[in-house]
Amino acid sequence: SASSATGDNAVAAAFGLESRAQAGKTGAVIVAWWDKGADRKRYAIGYVGENGIKADTFYRADEWGHLKEID
Repeated sequence: SASSATGDNAVAAAFGLESRAQAGKTGAVIVAWWDKGADRKRYAIGYVGENGIKADTFYRADEWGHLKEID
């Protein structure tokens, strides 16, 4: 699944595994990932403008819960 939010301070959340999300300026993205060690779903959260998270760019969580930019 995919989620996209436009506008300042908007949040894009995609709760399915292998999902992706993008948000605009000062927004946030939330995507699901599977934690094999805990055998449960978790959520990675990124804030646009922090830790390299860019506006209007899709992200997916890797197997450790780190957000990775999608080409």
